Amino acid sequence: MQLIFTFLVKFETWIYILAAIAAIFFMRGVIVSWQELKTSIFGLEMENARRKLNSNISGLILTGIIVTAEFIMVSVITIKYPSQVILATPTLEIQATETPPIGLIAGFSGTEVAPTNQASSENGCLPGKLEWVLPLAGDTISGKVELKGTVNVEDLGFYKYEYKASGEPGWVTIAGGSLPVVEGALGGLWQTDNLLPGEYELQLVVLDSRNNSLPPCVIPIVIKAP
Repeated sequence: MQLIFTFLVKFETWIYILAAIAAIFFMRGVIVSWQELKTSIFGLEMENARRKLNSNISGLILTGIIVTAEFIMVSVITIKYPSQVILATPTLEIQATETPPIGLIAGFSGTEVAPTNQASSENGCLPGKLEWVLPLAGDTISGKVELKGTVNVEDLGFYKYEYKASGEPGWVTIAGGSLPVVEGALGGLWQTDNLLPGEYELQLVVLDSRNNSLPPCVIPIVIKAP
């Protein structure tokens, strides 16, 4: 089942494109066969035209069912059950042990909603609840880095960790999980060799089971050439 969810999310755009092409094909068939049916004189000719019409209508209905099923599976089920979706990232080497399940919500926009009433620091980190352990703020790293931290908040839904170059607007997701972690590995090794040396930021984003997010825990780091 997990493989099915992953396939549907990964190829969602192509599924919609192929469905659109199929819908156009069957719609054209409906129009052509309807015209043939109206102009038919002999019984056999009418029967062939009616059979083509029914076949194209069935294909059109089946295409609609496929599109509806795809929309429901990706837009509804993967949001309600985020642990069913596998996060694929080329910069992560998953270790064989002490690795929490990796998960990410399909369609999550990263928009923060009302946080919990826990006190937080300016950068969103909460000692003992939401913080980085390795690397620490200001550290210089290179090569393969084992990311460690603490994600131990009440009613945890899932978390993800991301990076971006300082001053850049967009965050890049590394990976994530759904199990609490206390000063432990967050999921594997982060490969930084393919990143340009310079100043970066790391953040931990946490949502509870109702999709309410805490302020992200953000730290500055420096990546140097290996």
